[in-house]
Amino acid sequence: MSLRLIAILTVLLSTIITQQPCQNLSRYHYRCIEPKISNITQQPIPCEGNGSSYVWCEVVPGIDCDGIFPNQTFRKEILNACDPKSHLHHSTALLLSIFLGFLGADRFYLGYYALGTLKLLSLGGLLVFYLVDIILIALKLLGPADGTAYLAPYYGPNTYPLRLDNDTMFAVYVFAYL
Repeated sequence: MSLRLIAILTVLLSTIITQQPCQNLSRYHYRCIEPKISNITQQPIPCEGNGSSYVWCEVVPGIDCDGIFPNQTFRKEILNACDPKSHLHHSTALLLSIFLGFLGADRFYLGYYALGTLKLLSLGGLLVFYLVDIILIALKLLGPADGTAYLAPYYGPNTYPLRLDNDTMFAVYVFAYL
């Protein structure tokens, strides 16, 4: 009788100990509510200082995980969902590059004042730097000088770099419409 009780307790304790956190569930085991998006910044609300945001997710019936509330929901952290320091719009930088890029307005807007002055004095580097900057800004390879990300629409057309690995040094850009 006591061996059977020990076996039952062992099974119960192993399931409690090995129960995985809800954050680690497969994406097929839960459904999340879309985050609220700020009309001003086009980023999820709230945007934490480390660039993460939180959404509420509902677990599929029959799935049990650590951190679940009685109503079968949990709060999921989405890492790198936003950039709290973003302040420059990608569309503005691209329009400045197309229409006033030969005068260096795009570089001034992004915070590259020395290169903006060089483009201004050389009429866009004899239009070579002008064309190169249009491509770099359109693909988001040239961002703000302070290292922050662009403010871009949360929903709608966007480009995302798909990095492979450090050995290939190859990046593919995908045009996505959400």
